[in-house]
Amino acid sequence: MTTLITPTELADLLAGDAPVRLLDVRWALTQPDGRESFADGHIPGAVYVDLETELTDHSVTGRGRHPLPSGSALQEALRRWGIDEGDTVVAYDDWNRAGSSRAWWVLRAAGLPDVRILDGGFGGWLESGGSVEYGREYRHADDRIGNVTVAHEDLYAGALPTLSAEEAARIAEKGVLLDARAPERFRGELEPV
Repeated sequence: MTTLITPTELADLLAGDAPVRLLDVRWALTQPDGRESFADGHIPGAVYVDLETELTDHSVTGRGRHPLPSGSALQEALRRWGIDEGDTVVAYDDWNRAGSSRAWWVLRAAGLPDVRILDGGFGGWLESGGSVEYGREYRHADDRIGNVTVAHEDLYAGALPTLSAEEAARIAEKGVLLDARAPERFRGELEPV
């Protein structure tokens, strides 16, 4: 299974019979709350997901700026978003894929098998001629509760492997370790946080 899905592939999925759940995860350092952007237009059927409160647990200390939520808190959010066991979940944003990639990582760590990121985000959807829905309804349109179960309470020890800083350093010494930060942050030229 691929991580990215094109706007055309998404449109085909949405036209089919299998359930597809859309998560609008618009987030940026300068505007962490994307509700206004969501209200100004989103993919039909999408629900708004708040990266700061639903994909992060700020009460956790010692785990960086955006610690993972607990499995039980995420399960509650997933069900509120209308996600059932076996659904295809597609996350999108409109900035640098920070929100959608965060959603992908958190949901995969929770054990959801079919999570994708919309290639090109909301802008790509618009460029491909995709339709738009407007309004502030942030829950699933039919207001139903999903049945998905998150098996891991501690997502750090969840369905995805993790490395300690020491293990990552060993990989860097003997192999390839990729840093996904922006180039200017990697070089130490800019730190916006």
